[in-house]
Amino acid sequence: MDCKTMVLDWLREHGADGLCEPETECGCGLDDFAPCGDGPYPHCKAAISRTLVEGEFIGDGGPGDKAYFVMPNAQDQARPEAPKAL
Repeated sequence: MDCKTMVLDWLREHGADGLCEPETECGCGLDDFAPCGDGPYPHCKAAISRTLVEGEFIGDGGPGDKAYFVMPNAQDQARPEAPKAL
């Protein structure tokens, strides 16, 4: 099993529709996975997709286009603060 297959399997198991890279507004679906050729990149996050509505633009996509958004559980989790000494 190669890395691409492992990533695809994990995304499917966790209900993701694809990947997105929020800083560059790049996204891809499981059916057209990592069309960039060199990805997925280290900053790609598990994503869900939805169709953009009137007046909404993400990257080069506009109303009626599918866009990918970071899944809530795919956000980087901040390390909890250590308890403060009394």
